[in-house]
Amino acid sequence: MGYTGHAAAFGELSAGDFMVGENVEVWSNSRGSWLPAVVQGVYLLATTTEGFDVPPGSVKVISSAGVKWVMADSISSVLRKASAEGSEAMSNLGAAGGAPSSSTRKLCKNGCGRAVQPGLTRGLKAYDTCCKRCAQKPGCNEHDENCGGANVTRAVQCIDLLRSLRDELEAILHDEMVLEQTVRSAFERVRRPFGRMSWELLRAPLEELLEPFGVRLGVKDHFLEHLCHQHGQPEDRTIDVDGILALSHAVLQDRYRSWFPDVLPVSTASFVKQNKRPLEEVYAIGKKLGEGSFGTVYEVDHKLSGERRVCKKIWKTKSDMTSQQILQEIGNMAMLDHPNVIKVFEYFDAPNFVSQIMEPCYGGELQDKVNVLRKTGKAPYDEAFVCDVMKQTLRALAFMHKKPFLHKDLKPQNIMLVDQDSSSIKVIDFGLAELFNPKQKFANFIGGTRLYMAPEAKLPGSCTEIQKRPNGLSVVNVAGLPPANDGEDGHLERRMLGTAWVCVLLVCAELRRVLFCTTC
Repeated sequence: MGYTGHAAAFGELSAGDFMVGENVEVWSNSRGSWLPAVVQGVYLLATTTEGFDVPPGSVKVISSAGVKWVMADSISSVLRKASAEGSEAMSNLGAAGGAPSSSTRKLCKNGCGRAVQPGLTRGLKAYDTCCKRCAQKPGCNEHDENCGGANVTRAVQCIDLLRSLRDELEAILHDEMVLEQTVRSAFERVRRPFGRMSWELLRAPLEELLEPFGVRLGVKDHFLEHLCHQHGQPEDRTIDVDGILALSHAVLQDRYRSWFPDVLPVSTASFVKQNKRPLEEVYAIGKKLGEGSFGTVYEVDHKLSGERRVCKKIWKTKSDMTSQQILQEIGNMAMLDHPNVIKVFEYFDAPNFVSQIMEPCYGGELQDKVNVLRKTGKAPYDEAFVCDVMKQTLRALAFMHKKPFLHKDLKPQNIMLVDQDSSSIKVIDFGLAELFNPKQKFANFIGGTRLYMAPEAKLPGSCTEIQKRPNGLSVVNVAGLPPANDGEDGHLERRMLGTAWVCVLLVCAELRRVLFCTTC
């Protein structure tokens, strides 16, 4: 009997007729037979799971062919209650980690024949009824929508015995061996040899690539024709094995992008814009916080919100940076939304100067702490402070490198303390920073402060690894030593390479004691 005839014999079935863990049989088009299966999920209401929307009335099952999603309009023709033979065939699968079958769960005490709902009562006792409505109206044959646990929390969330469709697609697209195995299996299911073939015979195995998930690819004729021309031989309209694999990869890549599109990124860079209004109309200028060769830093108050911020005014005529470089620095900071990177709110571009509006840091530079140590011989911080600063700086670096983004001028002068009484820090000064493109491996130009640069930074092929050295040298500086002394390059580099143990010995008193004991 064909599967249509069998469905008619059992009458119309729906998702409500199945339970999680129930042994069933599912029809396989590729094998032309019914396969024993276990229900993995029953979705009476529309929900989102595993990265895609599931329509109401869907059932998820697992069989020897893999995971299959059955939509509401296909249940009657694709699913049926398991026969005794099918139940026995699936018993091992259930014991291996599937949900408990209905035969192993207690039945409702009111005699309705349904399994009790999972979980515990407020008194921490196991439920003895199938649902709340049946408990309130015993014998009335009235039940909740999630009766028997068929729709716990509106949609059953279960542990997959196989990888999700998205994970499977990612594995196929990133591993050539998995791709070839998947394509070969599709050819076997349609009983066609895996070798050179005509374009016209390629559609059937292509549609079977994701059949274990119950998914038909639905490749459009014009798209398939385009791919055949791209990967096959137009002269005789054939395609070889390598072309089949490349074409299959292109089809699955197209489906992956369609089903699982990238989430549109939202970052602070989208909101940091030039303010066209005059600076004095937006901010009340306060006291001067500092002044350098190229600009001045002021304390400002945002007139509308009352927030206290900092304005760094850079004079275009005095700065050694061009207007484009100044704006590039602002853009670099805007891209880095991290707790340990200085935040920029907006900027003003006037004829003679550019004004950056940033968050305030009241603790001064990390270098200020080092200067106190050098002048007095007494550190205004302890080992915990150094560890905390190091940890935050490394977090900021890890965040930048993931972009990937290279700061190139990391040093105590470019690490600001949020306030005087804490160790919270912000990395500043992105004038030399460089954003790498996806295929770029090395920096386009050398930059940094000579005493803090790694020796290999002077060689072609600088990458993000060299930025770990300036961070270590900053800790050496905090420990009370300069990062290196002046002199010839060779002596300078030897000095830089030998500072790591000095850092450890000065900063960590306990480790210093242990090393001393072991060497005496």
